[in-house]
Amino acid sequence: MKSWILGALLGGAVALTGYVEAVAQTPEYQTLRKFGVWNIGVAKYNGRYEYCYADIDNVNMTLRIATQRGRWNMAVPYYGSDDPFFGIQFGLNPREAVTFKNSRDGWAYLEGMQQSLRSSGSVSVEVNGRWQRWGLAGSSRAMDLARQCDRNGGRLNAVLRQPPRQQQNFGNQNAFFLPARGEVVYRNLGRSWRIMAGRDERGGSYCAAELNRGGGLLRIAYTKGRPLRIRNNNTNFRYLVGVQFSSALPPTIGISMDGAFFPVQTVPTLRGWIAAPVANNYLENMKRGNNFAVQLPNVTYNFSLRGSSRAINAMQECSRRIPR
Repeated sequence: MKSWILGALLGGAVALTGYVEAVAQTPEYQTLRKFGVWNIGVAKYNGRYEYCYADIDNVNMTLRIATQRGRWNMAVPYYGSDDPFFGIQFGLNPREAVTFKNSRDGWAYLEGMQQSLRSSGSVSVEVNGRWQRWGLAGSSRAMDLARQCDRNGGRLNAVLRQPPRQQQNFGNQNAFFLPARGEVVYRNLGRSWRIMAGRDERGGSYCAAELNRGGGLLRIAYTKGRPLRIRNNNTNFRYLVGVQFSSALPPTIGISMDGAFFPVQTVPTLRGWIAAPVANNYLENMKRGNNFAVQLPNVTYNFSLRGSSRAINAMQECSRRIPR
């Protein structure tokens, strides 16, 4: 994205000369740190610092959020010769068509958008007639790291090793300490799975198996606080399945496993998520399932359940260790 700088700093014939030189240069990219599914890195030209970025992949394509001297760009791979006209959509907001700028080094970028990238659950871009979608879980923290890198001229601060967290006895097991607010990573499992632990808006503790795959973010959770109930049903539910969702909650959503579809009622849960309670035996089926889908208004999320058995077992282990 060399032309990004040239447009801001140079003008006239000087800009044209610099532009030709930029086209001939090959950018060097270096990953500095992994943060969940995000790669935090630095771009250099001829060994000189250019910008820092946070990258996320959706299997098919990379989304790059880049920053340089406090300015932000959102970019997708592009090797055409013109400034492309792409569709874009944040979360479930209306789609719109905008002109991306051609960096001439393999990217098409859109200036600004940092607030939407921090606050939205996902972003979709129509690239060459095909929509690509990326979940934005963790984007705010990833962008903070990219900003830190930019302020340091292409370097990240060293990660300080924390002393081992003391554990207290909880029955015959060791209890996992939870923050008073928010959530923490209980365990990273690989294959796009991780286990989260935290407290919901009601103050109850929970564990969640989180899957970042297929362009969306799926959670299979257990609540250890007050059990959940749905209308016209006296059953106490503790297990939930949900996806990120930033709009008003619809009363029902559809879930499907290996083609078996049925509607379920939604319940209030963490802000920014939509979830539905499921019975215990449904989780056992999810351990053996192959594909899972969540159908929302205007969008359907599809997930491969590869690794779900290990993830759900780890989530259940987490639920036994956390306090109420």
